[in-house]
Amino acid sequence: MSNEIRVFNPEDVQNNKGIAALSIVPLLFLIYVLGSNKSEYLKYCSNQGIVFTILYIACNVIVRMLGFIPLIGWLISFVFAIVNIAVFILLIYQIYCAYNGRIKPLPVIGDIEFIK
Repeated sequence: MSNEIRVFNPEDVQNNKGIAALSIVPLLFLIYVLGSNKSEYLKYCSNQGIVFTILYIACNVIVRMLGFIPLIGWLISFVFAIVNIAVFILLIYQIYCAYNGRIKPLPVIGDIEFIK
């Protein structure tokens, strides 16, 4: 797992930074998947968007499944509410970094690649 800031071709970043920042938002990674852009920077940001989408869906499915259990479900719901806030803050940070062209992989799950 690398925790280094990724630096991309400045021309690639300049041409795609707005679209790349949007592609990190859950489900908007489809901008890259459905488009024909071959930007390495946009591909990397879209991968991060896919990971954010899966993380968000997984957290919410777990909370919905376990939320009905009295006491334990409420505690799990509270913990995952905090996790969702942390994921949202991380999402905002990643969008900011993507727009500036210096994006860092997500902690623990940042090296997962769905788009090769």
